[in-house]
Amino acid sequence: MTVNSADFVWDEFHWTTPVRFPEGSGPTHLRYAPEGRDDRPLDEAEISAVAWTIDNLPLLWQAMQPSLHIYYRQLRAAPDGLDPEDLPAIDSAEDVVALIRLQAVNVHQISKDGLPYVGLEFACPWDEEHGLGILMHGSRTVDIGGADTAYLLWIARRDSELPTPPAPMR
Repeated sequence: MTVNSADFVWDEFHWTTPVRFPEGSGPTHLRYAPEGRDDRPLDEAEISAVAWTIDNLPLLWQAMQPSLHIYYRQLRAAPDGLDPEDLPAIDSAEDVVALIRLQAVNVHQISKDGLPYVGLEFACPWDEEHGLGILMHGSRTVDIGGADTAYLLWIARRDSELPTPPAPMR
């Protein structure tokens, strides 16, 4: 997809542009640098990170589902003050995906090994106040938690400073 800085609007906090994903979910917002950046227009490297994210949203969507399924099963096992009625029984990652709604895609200004950190921010029935956030680096889930997990810069920065995990053996 072709993206340029004219596609973005500064909303007093971050640069944003509408995107459509996943299929049928309607438009959502893509935010560049959800934390810790000024209002100067996006440069070529930043536009490239956004274009990579848009082009790879299907990959990110598929890659986050196994981690989301595990996270949800852990929530159900130990709801820690959450209403069990908000945590229905599920059989698959697709069942969990059916419970959540994508609210924003956050592209961080930090990258590692040529890939940006991308946070997916969701509304979810089990925590209407704090939502759900998943931070991804390529096809790897970095962290899952409240919606702020998707946009807090320090989480991406902390992970970017760790050694790159070895590639799986084939």
